[in-house]
Amino acid sequence: MTMPYLKNHDLLQTDKHAIYSLRHTFKDRLRKHRVPYEPPNFLMGHEDKGMGSHYGAGYSLPQTNEYIPLLESDWVDTISS
Repeated sequence: MTMPYLKNHDLLQTDKHAIYSLRHTFKDRLRKHRVPYEPPNFLMGHEDKGMGSHYGAGYSLPQTNEYIPLLESDWVDTISS
């Protein structure tokens, strides 16, 4: 369902892009802004198998949202080009 939506709304950069391309780009941009290891896993729905990630309550939504403004200029620049 997602790929037809993206194609029908011209939201893919090229015909070679697929849904996993969005996930890869998102992860690359999180790395670019040096977002620590755990928040990207949380944002992408990945489970961290390391022992340390199981301690404590994890990240709250407000803590996680602190990283989103770092990415906004990346997406706006892509859309406007």
